[in-house]
Parts: sequence; structure tokens; C-alpha cells
Amino acid sequence: MNWRHLSAAICLLAGLALFHSYAPDVDQHVARNTFLLGLAVNLISIPLGLITAFSCLGRGRFSRLVVLTCLALIFLPLFVHVSAWDAAFGKLGWITGISTEANATVGPWAMAIWIHSMAAIPQVAVITWLGLLIAENIHEERASLDADAMSVFWHITMPKLLPLVGLSIVWNFVVCAREITVTDIYRIGTLAEQIYLGYSLSDFGAISGATTTTLLIAFVAASVFIILLPGVQPSAFSGDTMSSQNRKPAPRWVQSVTAVVLLVLVLAPAINLLARASRKVESIEGEPIVSYSVFNLAEVVIRVPATFADEFCWSAIIATTSTIVLLAVSVLLVRKATKSRHWKLLLIGMTAICCSLPGPLIGSSLLELRSLIGVPGFHWLFDRTIFAPVVANIIFCFPIAVFLTWFVFLNVAADAEESMTIEGAGPITRTIQLIVVANWKILLGTAMIIFAVCFGELSATQLAVPPGIDTIPRRMLGLLHSGVNDHTAGLTIVSVCFILLVISVGFCLYGWQQRNDIE
Repeated sequence: MNWRHLSAAICLLAGLALFHSYAPDVDQHVARNTFLLGLAVNLISIPLGLITAFSCLGRGRFSRLVVLTCLALIFLPLFVHVSAWDAAFGKLGWITGISTEANATVGPWAMAIWIHSMAAIPQVAVITWLGLLIAENIHEERASLDADAMSVFWHITMPKLLPLVGLSIVWNFVVCAREITVTDIYRIGTLAEQIYLGYSLSDFGAISGATTTTLLIAFVAASVFIILLPGVQPSAFSGDTMSSQNRKPAPRWVQSVTAVVLLVLVLAPAINLLARASRKVESIEGEPIVSYSVFNLAEVVIRVPATFADEFCWSAIIATTSTIVLLAVSVLLVRKATKSRHWKLLLIGMTAICCSLPGPLIGSSLLELRSLIGVPGFHWLFDRTIFAPVVANIIFCFPIAVFLTWFVFLNVAADAEESMTIEGAGPITRTIQLIVVANWKILLGTAMIIFAVCFGELSATQLAVPPGIDTIPRRMLGLLHSGVNDHTAGLTIVSVCFILLVISVGFCLYGWQQRNDIE
């Protein structure tokens, strides 16, 4: 255990002590719910995510398939996971229609834990995969000549793995505390849910207590991120560690477990949605007859664009505006961070804080800001424009934008920048030439992925969207409260196809840029 692990443990213990001493009983109750939800999610997602990560590190087509699948899954919004699993086990699910005991057997807590765990497995896998990928493996290669594989794992690989596991555990707790999609559907009383319901029901006492408690937890989580994150920065990538030529295929048992995990993560939700969208109930001689038809599936999917055209348009407008601002800000900050250690520490701190803030706290803070500032034009900005949801999106999605922007700067050659500096080019000219012009493909790919994340964001924008404007995530949250029917399943299918298309274009642009760099 090094100083980072010890400091993170001290921050956690100090935060728990302060929380136990000063937080009201009601807030302690909802905090316990949040902790229990995060603990259960970690118990499921950490071991399965680690196994999946080792499959990602292997060589071969299977490893590449696992990597692409996990990268695609981490950008799917939570409402997709809710809809996919509720389509089977919810009160209107196709399995519930076959067995009426299914809905009673799978309770709200079980559903919340399962859905969060399924969403967390690819996130844990990607965090661990990237962390091990950027770590130097020369020590492992030398030690493997003199020691057995198990000794190498415990003495060399495990010290590199511990901070990644710690980051994954803290991240799972943070996601359970900052998201409201799952907890609002299944009525799990977490801190974020209390803030959201407090504003919905005008219970300002609950809002005040939950906000104070949440800020304390956010501060502790941000401290842990700040301590652990510098050891796994994307700037540590090198050509040797990124290469797969020296990596061995994952063991057979690891590949087998990963294959089962992928089937559960991808195939089962897809079957649930397709079965629910194609399900049709007809009354024949007074008896309800359930049938499944491809034509019903096609009819439901075709009606989605026309039925939810306004929601798709507003979601795209808000996501596009947020993406432009996020990309500009993250490029500026990351550019500064690559030149100055103080800017790097500032950027890590900002990223950690934004990671820790629950979505409803961001949205409710914007509403409080609107009420505090009595300027008429300011009220018009909140009530008649997309200003508030865009700001909420920027704060909530800032960490992923910064992380993705790091990869843009990895393609900037140091000698090229030095030569431009010698020739007298200023910082703005160097940024435009080296980032925008020379790496426009990977920059555009980054923008596509950020757009996909902003398009599906719900927790922060739920309270911030002004009257008369509705988005796909907000509409989905309202529909999911009544259960997933064929129309809701159809909307989920179209949303998933749209988001995956955007992400695929982004990854293709990444690959195009890398092939050009190799040539």
C-alpha cells in the first residue's frame, strides 16, 4: 500500500466520521440506502468487470470484440438499461405476461441492483483495461523469466491493479449516488433521489439536508479521485504499451466467463426489447390472446420518429450545443494541462468534482440560481431557452469530455510543436494547426461520442429543462413509470440504434486517423 492508497483510505474514514457525527437521521437513512446499493453493485460488477478487462488485454479477434462491445456499452444511457430489463421483468414485461409471479419475485431493490450492475460491468472493464494498458509492462516481462505467473501477478500486477479497483469501486458508488433514472423508477431512496423528489414535492427541508450530506460525500469522493487518478492518467500512453503484439491471448476460462457476461449484457436486453416491441394482445371471443409478430415490431419502430419527432429534435439541439461548448473548453483546459503542472492539478480537481456531483444537485442549483438573481433577462434565459439544460449537461458530462480530449493531444507530436514555436507561431495558431487541422478526424470523432453522452443525459437536465421543451430521456422516464409497453420498447430500440450509430461513426473516425498516422 503506497501513500495514495493510505491517503484515500484516510479521506474515506474522515468523511464517514463527519457524516455519522453531523448528518440528520433521515439523511443517514437515505445515505445507507445509497451505500447498500453501491455495495451490492460493486460485489457483482467488480469481479465480472475485472475478468472482462483481462479479456480486453488479450490478443485476437475475441479481445477486440470485447473491447468494442464494452466501449459501446459505456456510452449507452441508463434509461436504455432500465427499459431493456423492465421489458422482461417489469409489470408489463413479456416474461411477467407469461408468469405472473415474476414481477412479485423480482422486487424493486433486485431490479435496481441488477440494472446498475449491468451498466457498471463494462465501465469497470474499461477503467481496468485502460489502466493496465498504460502501465509499464517491462517489469512483468523481466520477472516472468525468473518466476512463475502467479508470483508475477501478486507482486507486480496486483500493485498496479489495486488503484484501478479502488477507482472502480468509488466510481460505482458515485454513479449510484448521482443518477436518478433507476432509483426513481423503482423508488429506491438515495440521496440524489431525495433531492429530486424534494424539488418535485417542494419539500425544502429534505432538499437542504440531502444537499449538505451529498456535498460532503461529493467532497470525499472528489478527494479520493484526486489522490488516485494521477497514477492512471491517459497521458502515460506510449506506442509500446498500446501495441498488442507482445500480449498473449486471455486464458480459456477467462474468455468463457467473458462470453457469458457479454451474452447477458447484449443479447438478453436485445431479446427483451424485441420481444416486447413485437408482442401484441388481441381479444378473441373475450379471451386475451398474446402473439408475437415481426410486422407489429416494424410498425412500432416506424411510428417512433413521427411520434417523438419534437423530443428527438430538442435532444439533438441541446446535445449539439453542449458538445460544442464542452469540446472547446476541454481542448483549452487539456492544452493548458499538458504545459503546466498547476493546470494539470486544477484539471484533475475539476474533473473529480464534476464526477462526484449528483445530477439533481446540478439541476436544483441552477433553479436556485434563477430564483436568486432577479434580472428579468436572466429569467427569460432560463424559461425560454435551452441555457439551463446545456449548462447542466456541460457540468455533468465534463469528465468524459476531458478524458476523451486527452486522446486528441496524444496525437500531437512534440517535435512538430517545437518547430512551430521556433518559427514564431503563437499558441492559438499552434492549437489550430496541430489539433484542429492535423487531427480533425479524431477531434470530430470525440465530438460524436460527447454528443452521444449528452443526448442520453437525464439526471442533471431533468429539473433544468424549461416548460414547453421535452427530450427523449425525460420522455422515457415518464413512460417507464407506467411500465415498458410496445411503444416504449420501440422508442428504446430507435434510441439505441441512433446512439450506437453516432458512436460507431466516432470510432471509425478514430481508426481513420490512426491509419493515416501509421501511413
